[in-house]
Amino acid sequence: MKKLLYIFLTVLIVACSSDDGGSSNCPSEDAIAQQYDNATTTYVSNPNRANCEAWIASIELILQCTELSAIERVPLEQTIESNQCYLLPN
Repeated sequence: MKKLLYIFLTVLIVACSSDDGGSSNCPSEDAIAQQYDNATTTYVSNPNRANCEAWIASIELILQCTELSAIERVPLEQTIESNQCYLLPN
């Protein structure tokens, strides 16, 4: 009976501490917005490969860490798919 109780408690603890889709590693929405704003401003003022990749990474973070509708996701996903950072100079 004691072993059964320990197994139940172990399962309960593991279930309650499991990852809920990776969002627990995400920064706050304000931090995500600030990162996107900074990356956009930097990329627009100095369009090189590193700044483009940082901008794309900020968009990927938005997609991973915020709850957007399918319609809101489409332009962001299209931006990622059509990025041409590799064409820019280092």
